[in-house]
Parts: sequence; C-alpha cells; structure tokens
Amino acid sequence: MNVVQRCKVYSLNQFTQPFQYTCEVNGKPCSRIHVVQETLSDNDKTRVIVEKVRTHCSGNGLILNISSLPWELERTYHQSNPSMLEFDSFVQFVSQLCSDPVTAFSRCQTDSEQTTTKSPLAWILIDNLSHLAMDPKFNAKVLSKLMKTVQQTFGSVIISTSLPLSFHGGIESTFKHHSTKYQSGDQLVPYFDDSDVIL
Repeated sequence: MNVVQRCKVYSLNQFTQPFQYTCEVNGKPCSRIHVVQETLSDNDKTRVIVEKVRTHCSGNGLILNISSLPWELERTYHQSNPSMLEFDSFVQFVSQLCSDPVTAFSRCQTDSEQTTTKSPLAWILIDNLSHLAMDPKFNAKVLSKLMKTVQQTFGSVIISTSLPLSFHGGIESTFKHHSTKYQSGDQLVPYFDDSDVIL
C-alpha cells in the first residue's frame, strides 16, 4: 500500500503525439500550406488544395471562415461567426479548440451527419488572413505559435489563404482603421516564413 501511495500519476498526453498529417505539394510533404488568392471572390486555387488535402488525409476538416465565402464540404466543421474577424476572438476559439475540442466544435456548423468528434481533425483552413490582419491587435508570431499548438494537439494540415501584398498597400489604405505605421501585409510575413509552401 505504501508503494501505491508513493506512485505519481502522469497523463498519457505527455508520452504520446498525434499522427502528423501531410499532403504532397510540388514534390514535398507539407503540413503548413499558404495560398495567395488573386481576388476577394476567386478561391479556385484554394479549393483545389483543399480537395487534394481531403483526398490524402482521412478525417474531419475545420474551416475558420473569416472571409464568409461559401464552402460546402462533407465531414467539415464551419466557424463563420463575425467575431472571428477580431484577432482576440480568433485566438480564444483556437485555444479552446486545443483545450476543449468538444465545446469548440459545438460552436460550429456542419454540413453532414458524418461529421463527428470521434474522427480525427485532419485539416484546418483559415480563409482569409488578409481580413484578420487588418485588426490592429493582429500578431503573426502569436498566430504561428497557435498553429503549432494545433498541430501538436491534432496533427492537422494547416491551410491558410491571403490576398496579394499589393492589396494591403492599395485598397486597404482607404479603410478607416488602417494603421499609418505599417501595412497589415507586412505583419503577415513572419507567418509566411513558417509555411512549408506558398502557392
């Protein structure tokens, strides 16, 4: 009995890691994919990548739909609450996803009854970082660290999108909340540096 009392209980999470999903792009396995969309409405290139990832990675997907463009995919959770435009709310949701996924998924919509928390979260799409980067509180290093935590928790492939950097120096400069100190496109660069491939 004394031996049992001296034993310490450890969580299995300290000794196990999720399987890291990857998708081959341009001949190399990638787990962080960034897609540059030419216009606000054109996401054809993103759809091709998403379909490729879905083919290679069996499991559920999660779309963090910041741009509110329509996505209709089976076995996919959708989070399109307008609060996702605020960086703090985005961080809170993704943090909750890692610490309490069941509650986080309950805040999402699904297109299919096949979507269940029993299946692994194989991929995540963030559409569109250009919108998120316009929040003055946006921090690319915090975002990148958050995505690493997601991958350590689920092993998901992370797909992100943004508009060309020319967008941030053009039409974005007319927005009321635009910072004269720096363009939001500049803030995205540290996040790009952690991507396996930029398309």
